[in-house]
Amino acid sequence: MIYVNEKEVPYKQNITLAEALSVSGEEVDEMTLLLMDGKVLSFSQHAFEKIEDGAKIKVLRVVSGG
Repeated sequence: MIYVNEKEVPYKQNITLAEALSVSGEEVDEMTLLLMDGKVLSFSQHAFEKIEDGAKIKVLRVVSGG
């Protein structure tokens, strides 16, 4: 099992971070901070980053304003 913002996503071999985010219903863009098991990932990494069973992913939206 993989956890995206504490939502359970079934693990499958060779699943990428992008696939896990899609299955969980999370949409990401350049203004999204991704943490996997406490490690910060850049937006450009998310499409290819392979994840292991039990991974904990946090999706944090960067908000700014004036």
